[in-house]
Amino acid sequence: MSLSTMLTKSLVVLTLPVLIAGCALDVGKVIAEARKPSVGFAIPAAWSCSEDKVTVPMADKLDRCTKCLNITTEAQRVTLGKVEELVAPRRAILICSTQALVQP
Repeated sequence: MSLSTMLTKSLVVLTLPVLIAGCALDVGKVIAEARKPSVGFAIPAAWSCSEDKVTVPMADKLDRCTKCLNITTEAQRVTLGKVEELVAPRRAILICSTQALVQP
């Protein structure tokens, strides 16, 4: 086996774990992004979303959620995932890490 072949194989063996580790980190980010709920506002200007997070009990844990308030005097359409909801005036939706819902 020639010296250049040995060097090439050594380089592949040394860089492979780094590439795999890098891919694993990116896959984790992709999974986290995929878990985020999709929210679509029919009229975005009708909503005021707070920069402060609210803590909401979800299943077996507390979740930090963004609260978006319908600031108009009319009901507004919002799509949470694949479900369209009609949210009354001055009512809010909560956008959490894994789900979005109309605030009870």
